Amino acid sequence: MNSKTQFYVELSNQASKDITASVQSWMSFLSTAARCSRYSYADQLMIHAQHPGATACAEYEVWRDVMRRFVYKGEKGIALIDYSGDYPRLRYVFDVSQTGSRADSRDVKLFTPEDVRLSDAKKRIAEAYGLRDMSLETTFVAAAGKITEEYWEEHGKEFLDIVAGSKIRGYDEIETEESFKNMVQNSVSYQLLERCTGDGKGFFNLSDFQEIPFFNTRATLTALGTAINTVAGEIFEEISRAIKEHEKQTAQSAERSGYR
Repeated sequence: MNSKTQFYVELSNQASKDITASVQSWMSFLSTAARCSRYSYADQLMIHAQHPGATACAEYEVWRDVMRRFVYKGEKGIALIDYSGDYPRLRYVFDVSQTGSRADSRDVKLFTPEDVRLSDAKKRIAEAYGLRDMSLETTFVAAAGKITEEYWEEHGKEFLDIVAGSKIRGYDEIETEESFKNMVQNSVSYQLLERCTGDGKGFFNLSDFQEIPFFNTRATLTALGTAINTVAGEIFEEISRAIKEHEKQTAQSAERSGYR
């Protein structure tokens, strides 16, 4: 492993410690992860460590060839670590804030609270997961809880096998399960509210994440982060479909109006 790759591996290790050092640090990470929901947990961690305000990241070639934008001179890429080969390799992405537009540049569609019709998002999630009619916040929490239960059924045994060395090791199996599921459910719900309303803190408080310091080994935190990423990603996909359907209906209505 060359020195540059080693530097970023160490940065990743330090970032893992930093985001679990306090509840506030964890919530800050969740906000970054919510805006970068299409990236893996490992990539979200690196993006947060280097560019916590990122909103839309892509590789240089995507900005240049697909979006027809340019990366500002002197901008430093956000290093992501690829572990898929025999040894770690680096690849780089740039946030949209590091790019500029040309006359023929394509619009950058950012998933922001302004894009989301909350009634459409709530209806879509409720229908997708068989939930009764309730508030947006409780709909998100219920959906996150339902998928988290399914995730634990599939991966819970794996998590129980890696708690040695962490502060969770003192829990019995039931306490460990509840801690894991509560952290996933609350973290996913927080991300959803941050992305869709811009106000995750309006529903959650510090006590909802008070156990994050107990996930103090790389193995337990990676398992937690991967679970959150998986559950949140599924729900974000449903919300994206709701947005696209609304945009399609709006375009069709405008088209019909034009023929009147």
